[in-house]
Amino acid sequence: MGKPFSILHISDLHRSPDDPISNEELVSALVRDRDQFSLERPTIPVPEAVVVSGDLIHGVPLNTADHAKELSRQYSVAEEFLDALAKRFLSGDRSRVIIIPGNHDIDWNTAFRAMQPVDVKDYPKNVASLLHQENSIYRWDWKTFTLYRISDPDMYARRLQEFWTFFKRFYSGMGGLHGC
Repeated sequence: MGKPFSILHISDLHRSPDDPISNEELVSALVRDRDQFSLERPTIPVPEAVVVSGDLIHGVPLNTADHAKELSRQYSVAEEFLDALAKRFLSGDRSRVIIIPGNHDIDWNTAFRAMQPVDVKDYPKNVASLLHQENSIYRWDWKTFTLYRISDPDMYARRLQEFWTFFKRFYSGMGGLHGC
């Protein structure tokens, strides 16, 4: 039997400059857990990769003035955290950090500016199936029970622009990543 492969999986970091828990405190807690697990029997190996599955940042409420600047600030905090995590767990090898965006990583201000609410009387007859089609122009908001239609596809495509800016900066200089 081969050597076990260990992965640290974390999510919902919700990093923000206003977070009461600092990056250092969060990394220290993870290091403490890692060190404790190494004492377990059988031993849990030190992680060889880190998977961060969504909600790296807290996100910005709708109608926030200069929302792009606030998103950028939050992504800077997230990058500092992930850099410290890579240094403490992976000898600084950022290529072993796998990042997947979540719903808080979306620029909802941009997304909502690119959509229009659909009046109930104008709902398509097959709205449920339309919502599930690939490349659908419809989105459902469970919070308000509102159907939206994407009216500006180019703007809607930019809803993850700040995430991709962060992503490219984090992986900058690494081969094999498109656009980095």
